[in-house]
Amino acid sequence: MKTIAALFLLLVIPVALRAQQLPVIRIAPDQAFGGPISAYFTDIEFIPLETTKESLLGAIDKLVVTDSSYIAGDRDTKCVYFFSRNGKLLNKVRLPREGSVGMDIAYEADRHRVAVRAINWATEKGECTYYSKTGQPLNIAPVKISKNTAMLVYMGEGYQLGTNDAYVNSGGRGKDSIYNLFTIYKDNEPSRSVLPYNQAASLAFCRLMGNYTLLWGHPIRVQNGSFYAAMPLTFTVYKIGLKETSPAFRFVLPAERAVPRSLIERNSIGAIDSLAEELRMDNRTILQISNIFYINKYISFKFMPKVYISMPSSEPEYQYNFLYDTASARLIGLERLTPDAQSYYLQPVGHIANRDGLDYYDGYFYTSLSALELLNQWEKTRDRGARYPPALQEYFQSQNRKSNPVLVRMKLRQ
Repeated sequence: MKTIAALFLLLVIPVALRAQQLPVIRIAPDQAFGGPISAYFTDIEFIPLETTKESLLGAIDKLVVTDSSYIAGDRDTKCVYFFSRNGKLLNKVRLPREGSVGMDIAYEADRHRVAVRAINWATEKGECTYYSKTGQPLNIAPVKISKNTAMLVYMGEGYQLGTNDAYVNSGGRGKDSIYNLFTIYKDNEPSRSVLPYNQAASLAFCRLMGNYTLLWGHPIRVQNGSFYAAMPLTFTVYKIGLKETSPAFRFVLPAERAVPRSLIERNSIGAIDSLAEELRMDNRTILQISNIFYINKYISFKFMPKVYISMPSSEPEYQYNFLYDTASARLIGLERLTPDAQSYYLQPVGHIANRDGLDYYDGYFYTSLSALELLNQWEKTRDRGARYPPALQEYFQSQNRKSNPVLVRMKLRQ
């Protein structure tokens, strides 16, 4: 009963929830399986993005895949690039240059358009403009946006998902008020709120995080108009649709990888502030589990600590992306998969995948590798006798470490 009461204090859910009756998935990262990448993935393809003066970007901070293009958002150059499916530049959208510009991209597939949001974080003002899948401006009036609508996940039928900020500063007690983890919008107007909680009673969450982060990529994967979201710190997973919300299951992590339940229940300002300082540069304690979606018999998800340390290592603290086999209760660590001939002895799961997770579209996982990352791998493995496809051969012969990134797509084996 104490556990149930604590959960109720943390999140006042408008559904009858008895957490111990939910299916439980126990995650032990140190026991995650590895193995050759071809044991789990097939059709591994490397797609170089052409490097010209006009197309050169710094890094892919946001990748969106459509049926006719790859769209890359880059905060360094403050541009959004539209590439063809074979990597040729189609168009380029320049964002405002002044101030600290926030950028977001959403593919509204059922409306055959791409929404590009740009906001000045200093003024908290910006706008959303619309383009075709190949980057042509559409004759649609721009929509004004605020900090609450700067990043929205498109759910279909005109519905969008946003998060709300309830961060509490050091020493703060929080307000005895109800906040909501998510807001669902209909055509940019609030439609309903999802997963309410009391800020003062949820001090650990509000002090350590304050919201369900969408900053790096989009840790939300919409499937048939709904998505799965795990409550930060406690990891109860809900299925959230356009009209309904229901508990689905619960992740349980080893004690050393999670915020102590006793601290969450105690709700002590001093103890939580001390923990916040300890976690400031911590990559072991998991605050959020994101990118949760079902594909075949697997649940795909990723760990989100306070900071990411990208390192080619099989140690548990450097593993962020996982597949859970629901049939065998087997956990697969994607960073533990070893490259083989099917991937040309190149490791597809690199720094961007560590930080943002893998994107998913139409049956394929996607990520990207920087030119520096890919060419360094190639130098170390070029004597393995891999039979590179023509596009990759040309890339290795003509590009350098400052060239554009290479996209990787791969299909999960059935």
